[in-house]
Amino acid sequence: MSLLALLMRRIPAAVAAAALFGAPLQTSAAERYPSHPVKIVVPFAAGGSIDFVARVAAKELSATLGQSFVVENRTGASGKIGVVSVKQAPPDGYTLLLGTGLTHGINPALLDDLGYDPVKDFMPAVHFASNKINFMVRSELPAKNLREMVELIRSKPGQFSFGTGGTGTANHMMGVVFLAQAGLPPDAATAVPYRGEAPAFADLIGGRVQFMIASGNKAHVDNGTLRVLATTGRTRSLLYPDIPTTTELGFDDVYYLGWYGLMAPIGTPLEIVQTLNEASARFLARDDVRKVLTDGGMEPVGGSIESFTKLIADDAAHWQRVAKQYKLAEQK
Repeated sequence: MSLLALLMRRIPAAVAAAALFGAPLQTSAAERYPSHPVKIVVPFAAGGSIDFVARVAAKELSATLGQSFVVENRTGASGKIGVVSVKQAPPDGYTLLLGTGLTHGINPALLDDLGYDPVKDFMPAVHFASNKINFMVRSELPAKNLREMVELIRSKPGQFSFGTGGTGTANHMMGVVFLAQAGLPPDAATAVPYRGEAPAFADLIGGRVQFMIASGNKAHVDNGTLRVLATTGRTRSLLYPDIPTTTELGFDDVYYLGWYGLMAPIGTPLEIVQTLNEASARFLARDDVRKVLTDGGMEPVGGSIESFTKLIADDAAHWQRVAKQYKLAEQK
């Protein structure tokens, strides 16, 4: 059964019970929530895009709900260590996960020993933000568009490298798919893994790697340090409306919608999940919060639990297909 179907079974049951007994849907547990600090586990290193979203969310949830929300980075094994720690936590709303397209899309498609079931072990709560990651190069590089970049790599095979947040991350997998769709051999450019996206991005800025497919900080594009050759969405980025998408350029599978959302262990009361969703909707509607996110390269989202659940299911299906077609598990 899909994640969407599982969730839909829970929501009508809760509503029906409230109607049957003439009681409000909000329970005493939810009324008290949160009564003490809440931990948001980020399964990747501090400083990257995932950590950035988590810290914005923690700050605003603290202010909105009147209790501390604290970010804890638990790194390792492409995010598995942090995700499993939340799976094993009590389902009481006090240990939450900042889930991503990597933890719930890429990893399930690539890893056999995942240690968690993205469908059965978590309840989606809030889709905070998304970003269409960018194919970025140092501005000194002569390539002005993606086709020129392909020809540059083809003319100097093995002389280019691209930064990744670690083996098996979106940065890595998109690089692999890019080389394949461009008709280049896998060793035409070398993937350089780092412990997180932030140090990889620092080396891109410093010129130690030549390109990277990542979210990045818009300030480095605006100040001329980096050039964006393409974005990875099906539609153009709100941040770079003049830059073509990989789909427009014929690289249909060089596609990644980075999504970032709050999840709770399965069994967490639905009322608590709804409290998190409703509180987040209030601050995500504010112009100041939206500006912080967009300045950091994100597109604020919000929306219902149901829409977030459908996104996760659709993204997982996409990665299952791509992983099989390009034999991405062999790249791990």
